[in-house]
Amino acid sequence: MKVLVIIILILFGGLFLEMVKRKIHRHKLLRINKGRNKLSKEEFVQHFVTKGYNKDRISIMYDEIMLPIELNDFVLLPKDDLHKICDLHDLDDIELIGRICNKLCIEYPSPTNFDSISNKYDYLNFEYLLELMRWSDETGQSFYQS
Repeated sequence: MKVLVIIILILFGGLFLEMVKRKIHRHKLLRINKGRNKLSKEEFVQHFVTKGYNKDRISIMYDEIMLPIELNDFVLLPKDDLHKICDLHDLDDIELIGRICNKLCIEYPSPTNFDSISNKYDYLNFEYLLELMRWSDETGQSFYQS
């Protein structure tokens, strides 16, 4: 019986710590968001459209990235470090990339794709993901404007 109580206490302790971590991250995002210039989703998408990327693909990726943020009015900026903004740890970034690939109906990037992109970017930002997804797409053509 004592073992069961200890196991239950450990589980509740873990859940409590996770809730505290989420609350801390939410407050961090609120502080970050307070000092940002307002950039709508449309303006964000347009930023990458002007670089030649496909509007629909950008929009889908934007929506997937905003899911873990869980703040409707958060302002995502093109150069944001997604590890910090989305609170990605361990293999969370791989899971995010997998979800985006599924939404875009493309293959998961190969290690070679990751290596070639990682040499170009210092951290995981939106353009990093766009380039990675472009390499993962068989032709890469659907990532550019038609």
